[in-house]
Amino acid sequence: MVIDEAARPTEPEIWTVFAHYAPIGRLLIGDTRQLGPHVQSPFALKKGEENPNGFASQQGLSYMGRLESNGFSVTTLTEQNWAVPGISATYNNAFYHIPL
Repeated sequence: MVIDEAARPTEPEIWTVFAHYAPIGRLLIGDTRQLGPHVQSPFALKKGEENPNGFASQQGLSYMGRLESNGFSVTTLTEQNWAVPGISATYNNAFYHIPL
């Protein structure tokens, strides 16, 4: 199973896809440094002691982000063909700190 933009959906959204299919393997393609999950819950947006639900803040972390933060293998592509060099240099210096 290949999931593109895998850093975007919340973890429950990804698990609904996994529940309907029994893939041999999973390939998650995405960028955890770009847009993350869109969270609408007012409880998930609260920080610290204000939040009565201790698990709500996890909604802001995608399944892909959680795997990455727990040491799962990540491959970074070092070539991009979407933007001209002047534009790609701007976001490369701001977010990636590696030559693209």
